[in-house]
Amino acid sequence: MKKLLFTLSISLIALTCAVAQQMPNASFEVFETYSYFGVLEYNAPKGFAFCSNIICSSNQVDDNVTQVAGNGGGKALQMRTVETGTDTTFGYAITFKEDFSEQGFPYSAMPEFIEGDYKLDLPGGKDTAVIQMILTRYDENQQGAATIGFASKEFSLAKSAFGKFTIPITYFDVDLDGDGMADKPDTCIIYLIGGSGNVIGTTFTLDNLAFRGDGITAKVKSTTPVEELMGLSHFPNPVKEALTIKYTVTKTKPVTITILDVTGKLVQSVNEGILTENDYQAVINTSALANGVYTYTVAIGDNKMSRKFVVAGK
Repeated sequence: MKKLLFTLSISLIALTCAVAQQMPNASFEVFETYSYFGVLEYNAPKGFAFCSNIICSSNQVDDNVTQVAGNGGGKALQMRTVETGTDTTFGYAITFKEDFSEQGFPYSAMPEFIEGDYKLDLPGGKDTAVIQMILTRYDENQQGAATIGFASKEFSLAKSAFGKFTIPITYFDVDLDGDGMADKPDTCIIYLIGGSGNVIGTTFTLDNLAFRGDGITAKVKSTTPVEELMGLSHFPNPVKEALTIKYTVTKTKPVTITILDVTGKLVQSVNEGILTENDYQAVINTSALANGVYTYTVAIGDNKMSRKFVVAGK
């Protein structure tokens, strides 16, 4: 009997180690009421408190982020593109720490995949929804977050019934403390973006988000030397008037920044010139950009890295 119990204990330990640390409220069962600067109250999934149902320009709360019936019972998160007067706004949700001090939630695992259930309704025509996840670790030397892992997927095909999605996570060989081993993250940031903002009626529904696998034993290294772009970050996100992009140059090289809209059209290009080894930040004027999802790419010499950001509140 003791031998059996010992064997079962070892098996449970092995099973526990194989299961990736999970995100809070990943099935969106808990919605809470939040206050926007003490002026407006709005409902949002716990842990994803920064949602687009705050329409600042019209000083009202719209229902483009709601709780609906989930896959096989329970609840799910629904994000819709709705008309707001003369404009439209898309649903989105971003993970935030409980004290709202910064984006993301504490996370130290290295899973292989992020997966879940989704539906996408496109009654207004072609559109694209996006899921993006970034694993970061605070870098004392750079006074900012270094990217440890990254995953992103665009959804553009209509799906009326719940289906599964799986997104592989790419890891970068980051060693901030110089111990010769790849660092684990300390924060996970998830962006859920329900459409481009251009097509009224687009509805993106998500349920049962989860991490799976052990990324430490099956790590995919980026082909981009991460030391060239390790300091890449941006704020605020969502943005209205100006986006600040921070990046690090480790060798003297030319630097350019390009911005594409959700269709892949180039909407802005900035030539930063030939820069020497240092930390830099570029302030990009986004006041002329319509509400929607955009991608910026920082190119340092031949090395490039891209991130998505959201323009909202117009």
